[in-house]
Amino acid sequence: KRGYMTALMGKYLNGYGPYVNGVPPGWSEWDVAGNGYPEYGYSLNTNGHPRRYGYRAKDYLTNVLAGRGLGFIERAAARKKPFMLEIATFAPHSPFTPAPRDSRAFPGLRAPRTPAFDVVGSGEPAWLSHFSPLRGGQVATLDRQFRKRAQSVQAVDRMIGQIQAMLVAKGLAQDTYIVFSSDNGLHMGEHRLLAGKLTAFDTDIKVPLIVTGPGVPAGQTISQMTENVDLCPTFER
Repeated sequence: KRGYMTALMGKYLNGYGPYVNGVPPGWSEWDVAGNGYPEYGYSLNTNGHPRRYGYRAKDYLTNVLAGRGLGFIERAAARKKPFMLEIATFAPHSPFTPAPRDSRAFPGLRAPRTPAFDVVGSGEPAWLSHFSPLRGGQVATLDRQFRKRAQSVQAVDRMIGQIQAMLVAKGLAQDTYIVFSSDNGLHMGEHRLLAGKLTAFDTDIKVPLIVTGPGVPAGQTISQMTENVDLCPTFER
């Protein structure tokens, strides 16, 4: 109602069917995938028109979303319209698929050996007591998964850089907020647990919340607890 162009790109909800679900009300642009976790072989519903993507390098989903996002910003700038863009990448979710250019990055990178790695302390919940020490093969799998996560997040990092560059090029950088966050963390070997996210440990529940934009002091850290339910009312102010 205030004249904003709005776009949602990437992940909407688990179980979303690009071929059977249309575009919910309120969106100027809708580029939403079904099962995009593998990054290839997905379907993308673009404004009600589903399209199947294959397994070529140019089909890598995070890169496709980056291109769609840049195009949306360019159109909004050309029309001199305020805009709200959410790009919800599937990366670096399992199966942790990196972009082709990143598939050999970080050789030898291992999962962090924190004090909780492969350890169950005396004060920890009783349900952990039956977990045995991690075997060599399990540790090797965790290391490989962590390395692939680091590789797959590189495309997300480049996407953010491209968006920032586009905002600068269009003269919008000083009038745009960028909010970066995630939905959950992941434990990888802590407390003898294999890769997962369904505990109340900090590894699973603490996620980044990074905000840049007008009036936001650079480098400031705020310690108050917040949740994803706080984002919508904040944006509406």
